[in-house]
Amino acid sequence: MAIVPHQNQDAITAALQKVTGPIRAVVSDFAPAMVNAIQAVYPTTMHVLDRFHLVQFFTDAQQRRRRYLGEAKKHHKSRFIDRCLARKPEQLTDEEREFDAKWH
Repeated sequence: MAIVPHQNQDAITAALQKVTGPIRAVVSDFAPAMVNAIQAVYPTTMHVLDRFHLVQFFTDAQQRRRRYLGEAKKHHKSRFIDRCLARKPEQLTDEEREFDAKWH
């Protein structure tokens, strides 16, 4: 849509206000200025996290979990958990489905 020279809410709001027509969804990162600008300009529009940042957040969470388990010297099934999280539900084995059900 636009490259905003300053990443503050006023600049983002100004850029978003130039977009007219029926807006059903806005895809962006979840920077606070972006979230606030989207809510101000399109209060009823769905705000969707873009794929790049979604994968980045998930990867960062996995790294923090691995670091925590390593520092705590806890012997969890971290690779097993990673495999369960990375697969589609229909691709899970019976053992993984059972673990997933208990985990949830």
